[in-house]
Amino acid sequence: MGGFEWIDATPEQVLRLADDPTAIYAELVGLTKAEYLEWFESQGLVYCSGTTVKGQRCKNPIVRPQALSAQDWKKLREDGGYCHAHGG
Repeated sequence: MGGFEWIDATPEQVLRLADDPTAIYAELVGLTKAEYLEWFESQGLVYCSGTTVKGQRCKNPIVRPQALSAQDWKKLREDGGYCHAHGG
């Protein structure tokens, strides 16, 4: 994912940064720690809501914009969507 965004941290968040930086980054972009990790690792992609023939969640990205901001990613992820193979 490229680019950057300025986000102001509170003094309290700065003090906690050394203890759990991932949790603070998640707070700053409005995600839970688990959501932040998923968003970061997916590089802003939202994955298909479909399941494979083996019953596992599809690992293809949905047919929508990519490299989404944290809040756009969260909204699109909550709305769900499908890849080309599952009707997207």
